[in-house]
Amino acid sequence: MMRSDYALSSIGVAFNISQAKQYSPEEAILLTVSDSNFPQDKKGMGLLILWIKHYGKYIHMERLKNMTKDISDQDLAILKGLALKFKKSDHRWESIIKKTRKVTGLVKDSELLMKIKGVDLDFKVFGVLTAPITEDHEKKLLVEKSVLANNIWMLNRLKYGTNLRADMVTIRGFKKVKTAYRASKELYCSLNAAYKNWNELELLNSLA
Repeated sequence: MMRSDYALSSIGVAFNISQAKQYSPEEAILLTVSDSNFPQDKKGMGLLILWIKHYGKYIHMERLKNMTKDISDQDLAILKGLALKFKKSDHRWESIIKKTRKVTGLVKDSELLMKIKGVDLDFKVFGVLTAPITEDHEKKLLVEKSVLANNIWMLNRLKYGTNLRADMVTIRGFKKVKTAYRASKELYCSLNAAYKNWNELELLNSLA
């Protein structure tokens, strides 16, 4: 299976696989848009669209935007096409479309398939030529309680809001970073914001 499949499974797509790592929604999104099999294989994108429709509130958009500095222009074009599909229902996606570097993709689907089925107009805006992408069936998603029970990123965002504080609680719980500086790199936030949240959580823990 592709790494993106494991990431989608971690955030609530019902793949029959077991894994230990918990991916953040932003990691799952970027792994899916960077899948080298797209657009010839549209399964992952259809599942991602389904997931965003139901659980998009758990996406930390500021972090996702900041993470785009590490992806290729082609992958960013795909992400922007995805963002265009949701900007009317969730204005936060505008930050992906407008506030990241301008790109056009070099991605092209089968000419015959596009001739038969047409072209996805959202992706086409950014030069990504593919037959229309549709969301997968709802049965491919776990119910929300099950998702939250298995993904601490999403659970903490439910508890604290979809923000830096929630993510700081998450990575401190993983014990994968030991300093605010390392946390800032992991969470793609400013050093000042990392120190503020880190120190406040340290103070809170000292009162427990």
